[in-house]
Amino acid sequence: EFWRKQIEVRRTQTIKYSTCPYEIATRYALLDEKAEALKIIEENFLYGGTCWNALAVEPAFDSLRDEPLYREILRKLNL
Repeated sequence: EFWRKQIEVRRTQTIKYSTCPYEIATRYALLDEKAEALKIIEENFLYGGTCWNALAVEPAFDSLRDEPLYREILRKLNL
């Protein structure tokens, strides 16, 4: 329940302050909700988001490392 509350808080902050959804994606990854985490990462990447510098080394994304979409985004970001 803790991570779900964190997602709710981060979504509110993202909408209100136009901040990066990076932390939301990490929370979904920590919940092992890979599809939702990847969706957020991909949408942010496609729309020019710039807050993904640690994408390749973020421990929360360890469960995504073998996902083709994740690897493709890393490649496109030259990470």
